[in-house]
Amino acid sequence: MQIDMNRLRVFYYVYKCQGISVAAEDLFVTPSAVSQQLKKLEEELRTVLFTRFHKRLIPTSSANRLFEIVAPLMEGLQQSMEQMDQERNEPSGKITFGAPIIFGGSHITRLIGDFREKYDKVTFDMKLGRPDKLARLVEQGDIDFAFIDDFPTKNKKDIWSGLKVTPLLEERVALVCSREYNESVLKNDHSLESLLKASYLTQQYGKLSIKKWFKHQFDAKVEKVHVILNVSNHKAIMTAVRSHLGLGIIAPHLVQRLVKRNEVIIIREKAKHPTNNISILKLANKPETMREKLFLNHIIRAAKKISDDSRQTPRGQRLGLRFIYPDPIPTDDPT
Repeated sequence: MQIDMNRLRVFYYVYKCQGISVAAEDLFVTPSAVSQQLKKLEEELRTVLFTRFHKRLIPTSSANRLFEIVAPLMEGLQQSMEQMDQERNEPSGKITFGAPIIFGGSHITRLIGDFREKYDKVTFDMKLGRPDKLARLVEQGDIDFAFIDDFPTKNKKDIWSGLKVTPLLEERVALVCSREYNESVLKNDHSLESLLKASYLTQQYGKLSIKKWFKHQFDAKVEKVHVILNVSNHKAIMTAVRSHLGLGIIAPHLVQRLVKRNEVIIIREKAKHPTNNISILKLANKPETMREKLFLNHIIRAAKKISDDSRQTPRGQRLGLRFIYPDPIPTDDPT
């Protein structure tokens, strides 16, 4: 049986108001229209919903049971409509998005705090992971959008085919090791032959990142590297590097303090380093809520500032983050 939702709405108001005339006023229709809709609903349900007592309507047991079902639906719908209307003026609700482990942990969490100082009714659910995993979540509608780390993937075009990718930041990636490892194992020799004999620490993309570094630095296609540890967290890589286990790929701006203290060195520091893009990934035709627009605008402006701050010195210009967002920098007003 298919019940007309409009008739259920009429029933809800009649039951709540305990009268047809008052319900008609709330519904902005005539009392006769309410009576007709109520009569048709009783015919559909094959039951009497109200009995008349003087000028009052007395709900039957069937009406009481129906109201218990209909009331949460109508009230929930009304509440949702009010929330959507409120959101046009005051952003609220949850933003669910994805981010790379390093970028999400080191930058996005801090920027969420800054955003909530102004929009404290917005909450967040951040999924950390690899770009292929985040792309699937975007594609399936499980998250609103994602910041993706697209260095390097074999089937990048296949992973986010049909999705909109907007570049945001370009970061250099470097090969690093501890000063002790450099002196005791590499003997300060950073030639191709020497580096191919070293031990490596990988994360997220495994050997691909190491091979890309060799291709970029030496124009050499390296088939084998000796990986002794693979982890999914950049902090674990840095712990392993500082424990003199080998060489690892990491964004140099994350190790600037260690480099200044001469605890960690960047291999071939003065050479041009390969890059890793941070981009915004979302469904091309998905409409954005106001809270999503405001948050993305906040992140884009913050990314510009992060880039500017990291490039204040010659080393920062060579190793830091570079803002590559292709569109005009948005204002705080998403309209």
